[in-house]
Amino acid sequence: MSLSFNYIDYIILGLYAVALFFIGFRFRTKKKNQEDIFLGGRSLKWWQIGFSMFSANAGPMMLIGFAGIGFSHGIVGSNFELLAWIFLMLLSMFFLPYYLKAKISTIPQFLLIRFGKSSYNFLVIYSLISILVVWLGSALYAGGLLISGIFDCSLFMAIVIIAIIATSFTAIGGLKAVVRTGVFQSIIIIVSSILLTFLGLQKIGSIDAW
Repeated sequence: MSLSFNYIDYIILGLYAVALFFIGFRFRTKKKNQEDIFLGGRSLKWWQIGFSMFSANAGPMMLIGFAGIGFSHGIVGSNFELLAWIFLMLLSMFFLPYYLKAKISTIPQFLLIRFGKSSYNFLVIYSLISILVVWLGSALYAGGLLISGIFDCSLFMAIVIIAIIATSFTAIGGLKAVVRTGVFQSIIIIVSSILLTFLGLQKIGSIDAW
């Protein structure tokens, strides 16, 4: 895949990268205990967590993949997102109060308390495999396709660059750095998606032209 960029595009991309690194390293975690690294010191605001969850969900895999699904199969590809709110409401109304009361941070911890060690071990192993192979692999591949198309480099090199960038401020800043960069990227995703929708409708004429 090859993309045609001019100097303005590269300037915008460079400013985005500088801002991302600044936010990721500027708000690095000074403490090194487990709660600060993995839970952000329990000081994150609700809107920060919400934006971070949105950016994690609406990453390159979704933006590129769902665009392809929409082009090939139509609006049926949005059913996954349209029905997600039901399960998020169930989580917040019934499960979240129990998690907070039991001071649970992960689903495997819930299974450990509720069903024992065997269920805990199974979900930990399953989650590691599914996250590394399915979620992380596909996200790196989608992002790698975009980066390789922009800079005309190999797909493997693009994936390595993305992995280094993501792990650099994550390892130094912990969850708090991840969340704050997530807020920044959520704003970029929302604004750019609105602009792309507007420009796309202008290109095809109207919604009726679908």
